Amino acid sequence: MSLDKLIVIFFNLFLLCISIDPTGQMFHAKELLFLLLLGLTYLNRKRIKSIPSNCLLIVGFLLLLPVWGIVVALCKNAFDDPAYGFGHLKSLLFILYSFVLFGIDFKTTLKTLCLGGSVMAIITILIFIIAQLNPDLFQLIYTNTSEHENIIISFRQYLGFRVLGIYFKAGPLILFSYYYLLYVTKEKSFKIKLLIFINLLSLLVAGSRTPTLIVIAMTLLYAYDKFKINIYIKLMLSFAVCVAMTIFILMLASEKERSNEIKAENFDSYVDNILGSNYITGAGLGSTFYAKGRDVMISASEFTFFDIWRIYGLLVGSLFIFLVFYPALYVYHLGSNNNLVLRRFATTYILYMILAGTNPLLISSTGMLTMSVGLALIYHLHNSKQLFL
Repeated sequence: MSLDKLIVIFFNLFLLCISIDPTGQMFHAKELLFLLLLGLTYLNRKRIKSIPSNCLLIVGFLLLLPVWGIVVALCKNAFDDPAYGFGHLKSLLFILYSFVLFGIDFKTTLKTLCLGGSVMAIITILIFIIAQLNPDLFQLIYTNTSEHENIIISFRQYLGFRVLGIYFKAGPLILFSYYYLLYVTKEKSFKIKLLIFINLLSLLVAGSRTPTLIVIAMTLLYAYDKFKINIYIKLMLSFAVCVAMTIFILMLASEKERSNEIKAENFDSYVDNILGSNYITGAGLGSTFYAKGRDVMISASEFTFFDIWRIYGLLVGSLFIFLVFYPALYVYHLGSNNNLVLRRFATTYILYMILAGTNPLLISSTGMLTMSVGLALIYHLHNSKQLFL
């Protein structure tokens, strides 16, 4: 068996591992597979062509950033949470996965993302069905998932309706399997149509507003791309949909729900902390601050973008956030010449990063894997004279 095939096999195993067990509490294999893949990639390094300087600069920046953050915290005597600080550093190390993906055909990378996302989607729907048909078995699943913290199962209130939510921590990767099935898969057989429906439904029952709204937006965008009707009618319908979505978002955001109140109070705490004495250098990685919403000292919350500004300061933090979105901007600027499939990948990437930045997902193995996929696309566009999707 060639090294190329072996790397692809272990890439599939790694993706399935971080999809089903992102915390590493079940299989304890995430770091081992990661190191194994880096080792195999080094042995197969001749497969990698010229790496563009922008990719190397981004990888270097992300590797040095947490070191700088820890130094700032130590200088300010604010290294209050070493566990979070070193966990943050370990998560950013997964950006090295870019080098693995440089040596893999990009379409193969997308197929693997589709596999991981579809597996999570199928499990989500199965759990949802079991909850309706067999409460005892559902209780057993609920207890087991609570122990490992890979799936969040809870009841939420939306506009007065009580809804069961089933949400994989790596669940946002389903956005990429949904994208792949819609745009990359040409033949829409019954099996593909069924997978599309399962991916869509899994995000609708995720129990979180953001992935639900994003998958609705993706579905409407696909309908816009798919149906050939008069451009003026398209624009009118698009305007009506945007207005309806805006009203719906405002209704959800204005609900008097405890989670909304906590977010609003925590937002105030971030503003006070960022605009205080920390706006230049940041408070440092591993520092803590008082979160009004939970009435505790915390080092991070689900507002990941605000965490980045708080930790690294407005200047460095804004540069970090810009680099997070850079692969999509690169595609729009250079690689999207009349290629709808590439443009919609960039759109899906942006939607994922918006979701990751408003949830505790960006600074994680899945967040850095997704950014590595973006850098891999830059690499392949740089080394290919033809667009390949």
